[in-house]
Amino acid sequence: MRPPHLFVALLILIGTFVVAGENSQACGCIPAMTEAELAPYKAKAERGDAQAAGTVWFEYGLNGAPASAQQLRYWRSKAIRLADPYAISFMVNDWMLKVQDSNDPEDKRLFADTAVKLLNHAWRNRQLIPMADRGSAWDRQANYASDLRLAVGVQTVLRDGVTRREALANRGDATAAHHLAVYYFYGTLDQDKRAYWEDRASQLGDPDFAGHAVRRRNSNDDIRDIRRALRSDAPVHRIPNPWIRMVTLRDLNNRLRLRLKWQAEGR
Repeated sequence: MRPPHLFVALLILIGTFVVAGENSQACGCIPAMTEAELAPYKAKAERGDAQAAGTVWFEYGLNGAPASAQQLRYWRSKAIRLADPYAISFMVNDWMLKVQDSNDPEDKRLFADTAVKLLNHAWRNRQLIPMADRGSAWDRQANYASDLRLAVGVQTVLRDGVTRREALANRGDATAAHHLAVYYFYGTLDQDKRAYWEDRASQLGDPDFAGHAVRRRNSNDDIRDIRRALRSDAPVHRIPNPWIRMVTLRDLNNRLRLRLKWQAEGR
């Protein structure tokens, strides 16, 4: 007998389950910390430090530090309870891949709901999300905002179906086109439909896909779409959350500057 949907979601969120991606195999990138090295992080985490809890979970869950299933559950739960955005971003990626892999519509909705709940929970510690990694143009705040829109988009189409979103998108609704693009990647892994709706979302001024669709396009088209996404009547200005709107606008402006630079350099 399948457990009730809400009960399963609660178990997932408090860390009762060990998710895909958590294992005892090192990633081979950075040597795993020893228990002696982890000890100060554990002490800080027990005093309520979210980033320390996330570090311990990352070491045990993804970087190969030896850990029992019980330890993995404990530190996963701790990282979630304290809302470490970095750890949660990895967990959300796992849940969205579970959406993609599952053939069960109910499970797909459960996994997408879990991803949205985790990202909304991470919101309380948004001040811990850096604007960009040192030496990188990747804006992790904008990435968080994009991940949230992505998860909500998949959740929305899984809940409401494709027909209504297609009707809205065909009438020029950029957000509906965005939701269809992410759904066709995570919901059905239909790459042709994903690419089609990413292009449409870009053309309609969606802030995530403007000049950023999976299909390569010429720079003039990318620049035109980004400028459309920055117009005063564009969807980005209707994002209700001021912080999400601010970081998304900053990302769009950075994207435009980069495309203009590449164009000037003949790339």
